[in-house]
Amino acid sequence: MFFKHNLIVNDDVIEKKHVDTFYNYDSKCNVRMAPKLTYSHIHPSPFERMKVRLAAHIFGHSVAAGMSAALNQGIPPKTSKCTINFINFMDIIIIII
Repeated sequence: MFFKHNLIVNDDVIEKKHVDTFYNYDSKCNVRMAPKLTYSHIHPSPFERMKVRLAAHIFGHSVAAGMSAALNQGIPPKTSKCTINFINFMDIIIIII
């Protein structure tokens, strides 16, 4: 659902385009902030959409931390803070389960 639609959680809009913006920036860096994030995570094929590990990587702490660092540098728009908070929340849920 995250790839097809924007999510609304507590009046905050969660958008995939923020993750896309971060990936496009991070993939060109020599030292990556989210090294597990690959093209297959952002643009999965129909079979890759069923892999839980790809979703776990997207909703992981390294992506949220990297997006926060990029936000401090002004790379993604300020509205990406809601997406960062959502990814952090999903990471906590994954750890608990």
